[in-house]
Amino acid sequence: MAERRNEIDRRIPSACGEVLSQLVPTAQLRSVMRVLGRSIQAAHKADPSKWGLRLDFRSVMLKVGMVEVFQFGNDWCSINVKRDDLPMEFLSQSSLGTLGPPYGRDGRYKYLPGCDSWRTSLSDSLRSYAKLRSAHAAAIGIAAMYRINPSTKRTHAPGLVAFLAEQLSVALPQPAYATVAQRDFRLPEEPSEFEIFEEGTVMRVEVNRFERDRRARERCIEHYTSRCSVCDVELADRYGPELTGKIQVHHLKPLASLAARQQSTPSPTFAQSVRIATTSFTRPIRRVRSKR
Repeated sequence: MAERRNEIDRRIPSACGEVLSQLVPTAQLRSVMRVLGRSIQAAHKADPSKWGLRLDFRSVMLKVGMVEVFQFGNDWCSINVKRDDLPMEFLSQSSLGTLGPPYGRDGRYKYLPGCDSWRTSLSDSLRSYAKLRSAHAAAIGIAAMYRINPSTKRTHAPGLVAFLAEQLSVALPQPAYATVAQRDFRLPEEPSEFEIFEEGTVMRVEVNRFERDRRARERCIEHYTSRCSVCDVELADRYGPELTGKIQVHHLKPLASLAARQQSTPSPTFAQSVRIATTSFTRPIRRVRSKR
């Protein structure tokens, strides 16, 4: 492995995994990855555009806003927590670890008000994380209220996020500012507590619409009735009168295949060119027609 920090290719999962495995003992590696994954989940939920994961040969840092909210190295760990949400056992200076202002500065860090840093060995942090998780997530939410440190975007390691996802067999998000290439890692599709689904993005779509004449539809139903010609089901008989006439009329020859507008007359010839079908068969009908 390269000895200089700037030789880490943070885009490549295997390169990031190699550095991580040298920072963390093998016996603790999977637990560390699981904890880091949960913190990433909390950061992304707080604000998808305000976090980043930094990796070098000495430490791993999860940065949210202006603060390193979770960082660890060779047998040391620092977890930022909201003081009011801490269990009582952590509020006293004890053998569990040391509680104090982030970075050991006097007073409260202005970008993380009401929060402290829990510092202890990596192994002790792993044992305590379950009890600290709620207070840690609260601190992450506070950190996400402030602007992101400009260096966070430059030092983000998308390869490390991908490595964690691959090793844990879960889907972990990349920050909103990550490029499409950085986010497009192939991950297992099985659900997990880490997995985040993002929906609701507004997209503009332009399509061609082939207008239908409602009178032609009505004449077709008069000819065939509203009974499905595929499954012979009358929806009103099965589901109630409110579904009377809720049926689709399909042209045997798709309108989209016509070179120009078509004029139809309500004749037996027209009736032979269309069929009645329920919406359940819309996709299969279109698929079959497209192959003809």
